[in-house]
Amino acid sequence: MPLTTIQGLRNTLPKVFAQKAALAERFFDTIFRHAPEMEAFFPRHYGRRKEVFVLLLTRVALCAERPAALEGVAQQMVRVHRPLGIRPVHYDIGAHAMIEAFETILSDRLSRAELDRWFEAITGLTRRLAELAV
Repeated sequence: MPLTTIQGLRNTLPKVFAQKAALAERFFDTIFRHAPEMEAFFPRHYGRRKEVFVLLLTRVALCAERPAALEGVAQQMVRVHRPLGIRPVHYDIGAHAMIEAFETILSDRLSRAELDRWFEAITGLTRRLAELAV
């Protein structure tokens, strides 16, 4: 990932973190709207999953310049998700949901370039997750 992307992610973390609850809510709402079967993967009160979602965003931003660390994040996510029955197509849905959440919640707080940096990171990570999940 280019240095400008890495710096862009880190620099936006305070703005992203300030909207963590709204981002997580929109993310899960979008996933469940596009793939209702995924609701079965998450407990009815999925508050802990929302916390994990925010921690993931932070880890992506902080590990972006270290490919081995980011690979470790991806491998850990697949290990956790595999027993739930999450398949490669679900990671594509997750990418769409995350991008929609960022667009909806952060479009007035982040510049177009900052949003694009996050989209690049999200797309790259979810592509790797789908590869590992095969």
